[in-house]
Amino acid sequence: MKRIVTTLGLLAAMTLPAIAADTGGVAGYVVDLANGQPIANAAVAIYRLPLDTNAPVIESAVTNRQGFFTNIHVAPGRYLVTANIADRTSSCTIDDVFPGQTVRMKISIGADGQRCSGPKVHSAVVNPSETADVYRIH
Repeated sequence: MKRIVTTLGLLAAMTLPAIAADTGGVAGYVVDLANGQPIANAAVAIYRLPLDTNAPVIESAVTNRQGFFTNIHVAPGRYLVTANIADRTSSCTIDDVFPGQTVRMKISIGADGQRCSGPKVHSAVVNPSETADVYRIH
């Protein structure tokens, strides 16, 4: 019996890294553009690119008190990430999420605009409920 449990444990340990290596991740902060303070309870949504009409949310999260949203696991590819608080929304594109890699980003939301920062991260103006071409804003 002990041998069976040990064998099953070893098999499980060997298969877990392979599953995790098939996905990438997205994590980051949402802050106020004016003062850099973290924004708690911002709704973060991730959409796969290219967007289609009424594109479904692939994954979602809510920021904690420090404005952080945790590592969201997604399949490799390009994504649109939106952060929404009250009547303000910020949209950022991620060029590529690779297996086993986490894209870290900072989304700054302000009354007068937005800013996205991080490797492979760009600001975007997109309404995810409509068909759209996504363009980078530099």
